Amino acid sequence: DPLALCEILATDREHLAAAAYRRYQSSLKARGMVDFDDLLLCTEELFTRHPAVRRSEADRFDHVLVDEYQDTNRLQAQILLRLRPDGAGVTAVGDDAQSIYSFRGATVRNILDFPAQFTLPARIVTLERNYRSTQPILDVSNTLIAAAGERHAKRLWTDKPSAGQPQLVLVPDEAQQAHWVADQVLAHREGGLRLKSQAVLFRTS
Repeated sequence: DPLALCEILATDREHLAAAAYRRYQSSLKARGMVDFDDLLLCTEELFTRHPAVRRSEADRFDHVLVDEYQDTNRLQAQILLRLRPDGAGVTAVGDDAQSIYSFRGATVRNILDFPAQFTLPARIVTLERNYRSTQPILDVSNTLIAAAGERHAKRLWTDKPSAGQPQLVLVPDEAQQAHWVADQVLAHREGGLRLKSQAVLFRTS
């Protein structure tokens, strides 16, 4: 039965992953080491079990600054809340429209819920001026951002004009994307634009 076989393989993978994780944790413990996840978990557990330690750590800092808040996970947000339950001295910088790391445990809810997370009201400062792109590109970005069901309102602008118009292309997968880009580069070459005069910018995973 193919379905039963798939279930067995999935179960075996889960057991193997669990066993590997236990060996990994044992190895860390034997060496007196922790990894990044452990740092978060241990900090949260320490603050929960020992309120005096949490208060002592909170008193050490007048300000708590967090960058790229849209890429934080729930545990990081909880630690921040424990350090500053009222929000005094907390500054978080981020952009909900750039939340792309959910596969690593990040949640956009942290930045969306930030203004109402603390007992003190948060002041939101929206930075809308862009120094990198031209206005036609920002117009496309604004249209895409506006389609989000829930977001912090913003409208990006720049004083860098451009006669060129960006093109939004939808492809089914990465392979098709690569083919489309290669075809465009070759078409530009056939039109007289040297390969050395072309560039492809992309974000790696």
